Amino acid sequence: MNRDRRVAKQSQLLRENPNQVLVATKLNIPGPFKTSPLIRRFFEAGLHRLEDQWLVTG
Repeated sequence: MNRDRRVAKQSQLLRENPNQVLVATKLNIPGPFKTSPLIRRFFEAGLHRLEDQWLVTG
């Protein structure tokens, strides 16, 4: 998703959910290939780790 669409979507989510926290995650990938199975696994592993921390801390 490009930056403008991401900003628009985040703004929409914040308007629709004013009492919630929005956490945005993104990887900056150099070079012409922006996605691959390895990159996707790395990103998902980071998300799982973040979710695990939320469960621990409440």
